Amino acid sequence: MSPTINTLIDTSVLAHFRIPPPPSGLKYPWIIKPSLSIMIIELVGTSILLPSLVILFFFSTKELKPIFILNVISILLGMSLGTTGICITNPHRPVSPGVYGVIGCFIALVPLFVETILVLRILAVHPLPPDAEIAVHTDISATGTLEDR
Repeated sequence: MSPTINTLIDTSVLAHFRIPPPPSGLKYPWIIKPSLSIMIIELVGTSILLPSLVILFFFSTKELKPIFILNVISILLGMSLGTTGICITNPHRPVSPGVYGVIGCFIALVPLFVETILVLRILAVHPLPPDAEIAVHTDISATGTLEDR
């Protein structure tokens, strides 16, 4: 590396980009450490969805099937959940309580939506017979076995 590269940078232009000092008694690593692993997991999980969306469009046919549309919606919902989750971890920008409500709705509805897509795929491959009855059994005895049906 030649020494002329360092003389080309004007440090007076970058002077206003300094990180402000923390309030007295606080240190940045101590503040960031609890949420750092969550931020990394959220960022990686959200960044995987963008190539998945591109691959979904690349390998899809020209006809828009309902499963394709539902997959696109689920990926976009996942990206929305990830970006709102990343936005609330910025300590310098407080968010309103409504954002936490939106994230709660995302956390409740996105997995349910994705699981519904998977059930629809299974039903497309293995349809139910016309006389089948769907029943959900939730009664569990004290020994942990299902009661007689």
